[in-house]
Amino acid sequence: MVDATPDMSHTEQSTFILRYLTCDKCGKYLIQERFLSFIDDSKKTGADISEMILKFLSDSHIPFEDCRGQGYDNGSNMSGEYNGVQSHLKRKNPLCLFSTFGCHSLNLCGSDAAACCKEVVTFFGMVQTVYNICSSSPKRWEILKSHIAASLHGLSGTRWTDRVASVRPFAHHLPGILASLKEISQLKSLTAKTKVDVAAAIKYVSSFECILMAAFWFKLLNSIDQRNQVIQAQSSTVDIEVKNIEDLETELQSLKKKWHLIYDEAKVVAVAMNIDPVFRVTRKGKRKSFFDDSDSDDDKVSGEDSLIQTDEHRFKKEVFFKVIDTVCERLNKRYQAIFQINKLFGFLWSYLDMTDEVIVNDSKNFSTEYSKDISSDKLTEEILYLKNIYIKPI
Repeated sequence: MVDATPDMSHTEQSTFILRYLTCDKCGKYLIQERFLSFIDDSKKTGADISEMILKFLSDSHIPFEDCRGQGYDNGSNMSGEYNGVQSHLKRKNPLCLFSTFGCHSLNLCGSDAAACCKEVVTFFGMVQTVYNICSSSPKRWEILKSHIAASLHGLSGTRWTDRVASVRPFAHHLPGILASLKEISQLKSLTAKTKVDVAAAIKYVSSFECILMAAFWFKLLNSIDQRNQVIQAQSSTVDIEVKNIEDLETELQSLKKKWHLIYDEAKVVAVAMNIDPVFRVTRKGKRKSFFDDSDSDDDKVSGEDSLIQTDEHRFKKEVFFKVIDTVCERLNKRYQAIFQINKLFGFLWSYLDMTDEVIVNDSKNFSTEYSKDISSDKLTEEILYLKNIYIKPI
């Protein structure tokens, strides 16, 4: 497993970790992980990094042909299907299967969704702005605490557990946050820039769009966070990871059907805050050909009417659905490798729920893939025997 990050001197350092299997004196197999080394390297292409990895393994007298797995984050230079590190190494050793870092992949799915449209970028930007305003001085923080019984948190770019912690108090205490901002705006010590930021924050928090964004993002982030906690547990296995990702996708698809419930919930909050719970009507400009001057007045009126679209419908289609679809699309893309691994190895832990025919077929496919390591007939025989022992204890 290899990952890289700049250190305090801004030098790119690659971390090498080796995972291997040992057997103790009692015959129990244990999975071990050992840190091997830091290597300074500023090269970023998949070809350069793969050569660095192979050289390090060779210098450490670790035969690459014995490696059966490689794990990195989901950066394109690492996980790329054609020019990523994993693809370069698999050409040299097809048995060295690639798997992504599960939690990092899930964080990236959320990050992609948080940048999929301007409304979402604005929402998270305003969450951070409100935190910056209130945390910039003890006086402002004191005003905030006098209105809400909770603390605000800044956003994290990658740790989505922290992002849930940021959105949760923001979504639950919008009336108190709005009252705090209004009181802060009256302070005479504010700079010109801060006054502009506070005015913008008040305007946004007073909008129905903010209330609706807070309502559905909290539900979405909470679902992602729950799965993240399971996946990053030390005892989590491949099948547990796959099951949770599949359940998350099902849950998100179910969330799409709850638009009206979320919308009605936001309207209740808006009414309680004395905010008009409706979207304005948006008129979209109509393109006209330079040579087209034949439109009658009636045609122009009907054309404008056809281009009128309520913000509610637009928000549902271009924000709510788009965010959920982006997460689901990224889940399928970023977890494709782990799905394939689970499909290849799954019979080893799911044999009790399989028919004998499926076990025979899957074990033969597995044995063909790893013909250098195991015997096909012996593996199939042992799995079938193990299944019979569990079903009919001796």
